[in-house]
Amino acid sequence: VYQRYETKELNKIFTNFIFAKRNRDIIEYNLFKRLRLKLVSFLSEFRIINNYVSYLDYLLSWALLIINNKWVLPDIHNGDEVMIIKWRHPMLEMVIGSSNIVPNNVLFSPSSTFKCLTGINMGWKTIYMKMVGLLSLLAHCWLAIPAEEGSIGLMDNIFVRAGASDNFLREQSTFSLEMNELAYILNNYTQKSLILIDEIGRGTDVKDGYPIALASAENIINKKARCIFATHFHDIAQDIEWYDNAKNISVVIDIWEDGDLVITHNIVNWRNNNSFWLHIAQIAGLPQDVLSRAYQIKDK
Repeated sequence: VYQRYETKELNKIFTNFIFAKRNRDIIEYNLFKRLRLKLVSFLSEFRIINNYVSYLDYLLSWALLIINNKWVLPDIHNGDEVMIIKWRHPMLEMVIGSSNIVPNNVLFSPSSTFKCLTGINMGWKTIYMKMVGLLSLLAHCWLAIPAEEGSIGLMDNIFVRAGASDNFLREQSTFSLEMNELAYILNNYTQKSLILIDEIGRGTDVKDGYPIALASAENIINKKARCIFATHFHDIAQDIEWYDNAKNISVVIDIWEDGDLVITHNIVNWRNNNSFWLHIAQIAGLPQDVLSRAYQIKDK
């Protein structure tokens, strides 16, 4: 319960205060309109200044990024070779520090245009592919890249087939989307393209997915387009070895004496035929009886 006390003098002050606030708002808005009308005559000059300031901000931002994070300007040439030495992930580097980043290399040449990437899940295969695409795109924009050295041949397109999802609204299954995207790539790429394919054929049965994946890989190999082809179909890695321009690369895994895995996130030239599926399932927390039964089924 409260009681408000009023006097004529207080009511007069309150009324004057309300009118003063309204008058202030009107005066401020009128001043703004007068200023706006006056500045319209200098609109072209303001646009020129804005363009220069924005461009200066752009240059300064990139200069600080290059200096503070030791990025380099790659060499762009007309050849087919691509060489990026000790590149790092630009976002992770800023979050966890460059000392905690595992640098990687990517090398394309006429004798090595196709890379079949195998290895453990969570081993950075997808990140590796995305980074090659991202750094190539940055280089084509004449921008610096997070690496020690870079030399990149001009590309006409960067094609990417990655992810596993469906499109319910268009009544497209995961496999249908995979095939649509793969068809677009295979019908449009050239020898000057960069192709990144992540586990094609996983949206269907292995017996169906493997032939399509291998045939697609052979098509790209024969046309000598630059491609990173990540897959868990380990037979593909074996089947392509007789091609002169196809190489196998894999994620390095260290196995300790107690059986634990250490994923180094380092990609090197070798063929890994083990996906360590049981270790990954165990890390994910599957019940031990399920793991034991799965191992029994695998050995049958």
